[in-house]
Amino acid sequence: MNPYKCFFCVFAILLLPSYGFTQTKANTKTLDSLHNIVNKANDTQEKVTSLLALCSYYKKYSTRNYDSLSHYAHKILKLTQDENTLPKQRIDALDHLAFKHLELQEIDSAKVFIDEIKKISERLDYGEGLSLLNFRYSSISYLEYDDDMHIYHLENAYKVAKSYKISEPILFDRAVDLTSWYIEYNYGTDIITKVLLEVLPLAENPNISLESKGLFYLNLGQAYEANNQPEKAIPNYEKSVALFYQDNNTAFVYAPLINLANCYTHFYNHSESIKYYQEALALDIKNSKSNIYYGLALCHYRLKNYDNAELYHKKALDHYKKVTDYFGEGACLMGLGNVYLGKGLKKQSNIFYDAAIKKYQKYLAKNEANGFINTDITQAYLRIAEMFELQNKHKKSIEYYKLYTKNLKILYNEQNLKVTERFDFFKNTAAKNKEIENLENENKLQELRTKKDNNIKLALVLFLILIATLLAVMFNRYRLKQKALKIIREKNAENKLLMREIHHRVKNNLQIILSLLGAQINNSSNKELKNILTESHNKIKSMAIIHQNLYNSNQFSKVAVYSYIKELVANIQKSLDVGKNSIQFEFNLLKKDIQIALAVPLGLIINEIITNSYKYAFTDIKDQDNTITIGFHQIENTTKYKLIIADNGKGLPADFDLENVTSYGLQLVHGLVSQLHGNIEITKDNGTRFNIILEEPNT
Repeated sequence: MNPYKCFFCVFAILLLPSYGFTQTKANTKTLDSLHNIVNKANDTQEKVTSLLALCSYYKKYSTRNYDSLSHYAHKILKLTQDENTLPKQRIDALDHLAFKHLELQEIDSAKVFIDEIKKISERLDYGEGLSLLNFRYSSISYLEYDDDMHIYHLENAYKVAKSYKISEPILFDRAVDLTSWYIEYNYGTDIITKVLLEVLPLAENPNISLESKGLFYLNLGQAYEANNQPEKAIPNYEKSVALFYQDNNTAFVYAPLINLANCYTHFYNHSESIKYYQEALALDIKNSKSNIYYGLALCHYRLKNYDNAELYHKKALDHYKKVTDYFGEGACLMGLGNVYLGKGLKKQSNIFYDAAIKKYQKYLAKNEANGFINTDITQAYLRIAEMFELQNKHKKSIEYYKLYTKNLKILYNEQNLKVTERFDFFKNTAAKNKEIENLENENKLQELRTKKDNNIKLALVLFLILIATLLAVMFNRYRLKQKALKIIREKNAENKLLMREIHHRVKNNLQIILSLLGAQINNSSNKELKNILTESHNKIKSMAIIHQNLYNSNQFSKVAVYSYIKELVANIQKSLDVGKNSIQFEFNLLKKDIQIALAVPLGLIINEIITNSYKYAFTDIKDQDNTITIGFHQIENTTKYKLIIADNGKGLPADFDLENVTSYGLQLVHGLVSQLHGNIEITKDNGTRFNIILEEPNT
C-alpha cells in the first residue's frame, strides 16, 4: 500500500476478520426484549415479524452469529410454507439464509435460497425482491472474481429499486452499496456523485440506519476529495464520523477520520491533521498503525517538529519491516532523510536517502519481474529521482524521471483500456438480455397464435409484420444513433487523453528545465548569476505547478486558485528563505477554480512582487515582524478579480513611479496586468501594498 495515500475503502474494514467486538449490556437488553416479543406473539404475522427482528440482530456486524441467524430464519420458513402466507416476509428469511452462506463462501448453498427469492418475486412482481435478487447475484459474481458482472448486478439492483419506487431505506442502501464499489473499482467521480446526490434527500429519513448514513457521507466525501474538492469533502467526513460514533460503530469510524486528516493536510492545517490521526490511532485497529504513524510523521515534518517526525517515521518503519513492505520502508527512510536534511545534517540525510533508494529498488525488482505496473511502482521511480536530485546526482535523477514518465503513460493507457472493456461488456450484456427477452415474448405470441382461428391468425400475422417493420425502422435509427454516439464518445475520450498527455509532457519538460536550472544554481559561485537563475527557476516553477494541478485533476482548463497560490508561495519560501530573515505569510484566498489563461499571469505577478519584497522590503525589520499578506477575491457579479499583496517592509522610494520603472520584474508585472485589462494601485503607508484588478480572459 502506498503510504502517501492514506485512502481507505470501507470494504477493507467490512471484511476484516480479526476485528473483534464484545456484546454490550445494551445489546443483551435488546436481545432479551426481542425474545420476549417472540414468546408473547399471538398470531403468525406478529411471530414472523419478531423472528425477522431477531435475524436482523444476529446479522448485524457487531452481534453476528450465523448459527442463531440460520435457526430463526428456518423457523420463519416453516411458518410461511404456504405460498400465500406472508410471501414478502418469506423472501426476507430466504435472504438471511443466502447472506449467511455467501459470507461463508458457500455459493451453491446460497443459490438454492436465491432461486426461491427469484420465483416468489417474479410471481408477485415484487420490486424489493427483484432488487434484492440482483444484489445477491452481485455478491456471487464478487466471490467468483467476475468484477464486471459484480458491478452490472449492483447497477441493476439500484435501477430496479428506482423503477419500482420501493421503500426509501432500501433504495438508499442500494445507492450506498453501488457507490462503495464504484470507489473500490476507481470509477469516475462524476458517476459516483450523481448516484449519491440522487438519494441525498433521503438521508433525513429516520428509518435509514445510522451505519448506512455514515457510509453514504463517507462515499460522498471520498468522491469530492478525489475530485480535488477537499473543502466539500470535510463536512461530509465529519457527518460520517458523528454517525458512526452515534451507532457505536468504532470499526467504521476509522476511514473518515483518516480521510479528514488527509483533507486538512491539503489545506496545510497539519495541527488539525495530527488531531484526527491521533484519534484514529486511539481506536487501536489492527494492521493500520503503520499508515497512521507515517501520516503523523509527515505532518510533524511539515510543521518542522523534526524530533517528532523522526520518532513516527521510525515507528512506521518498524511496522513495515514486520510485513516486509519494501515500498513502505523506502518511504519512511526517505522521510528520515528529509528530517535530517531539515536539521541541517546533510551527511546523515544522504545515508538514509541511499538506504531508501535500495528499498525502492528492491520493491521494483520484486514487482517488475512479473511485468506488473501499478501506481506504487510509478511512484517509486519518482521518489528515487527526487532523492538523486536532492543529492545533486542529476544524471541519475533524470534517468529515473524518464522511467517514471514511461510507466505513468503505460498506467494511464491500461486504465483507459479497462474503461473501454467495461463499456463494451455492459453494452453486449444488455444486448444479450434484450435478445433473450425478445425470444421469450416471441414464444408467448406463438402459443397464442395456435389457439386462435384462421382469421385471428391472419390478423396477427399482418399485425406482426407491421410491428416488425416499425421495429426494423426504429432499430435502424437506434443503431445509427448509437454508432454516432460511440464515435462522439471515442473522440471525447481521445481528446481528454490528449489534453492529459499535453499537460503531462509540459509538466515533465518544465521539470527537466527546473532540474537543469537547479544544477546551475547549486554549481554557481557567482551570487548575482545565482539570484538571476533562482528568479528564473521560480517563474518556471509557477507555471509547472499549474500543469501539475491540471494533470492530477479531471479538468484541463481550470486551476484551484486556493491550493495553487499556497503551493506557489511555499515554493518561493523554499527557494528564497535560505540565508534571509524568516518571513510569515497571511492568506485570504478565494476557493474557486479559475481559467489557466488567468492562472499563469497571476502566478508570475505574485512571484515577482513577493521576490521584490524578499530582496528590498525587509532589510531594516526584525525577524518576527516580517509579514506578507496575500488576498485574492472575485468582484461580485463580474468576471474581474482583486489581488492584494501587502508587506510591512520599509516601503518604496517617495519618487517611485510604476510607469517609468527600470526593474524587469515590475515591468513584467505592469505588462501582465495590462494584458489582462487590469490596473494597479500602490500605497506606501506602513510598507507597500499592491491593489491589482485583473479580468479573466474570455476563453
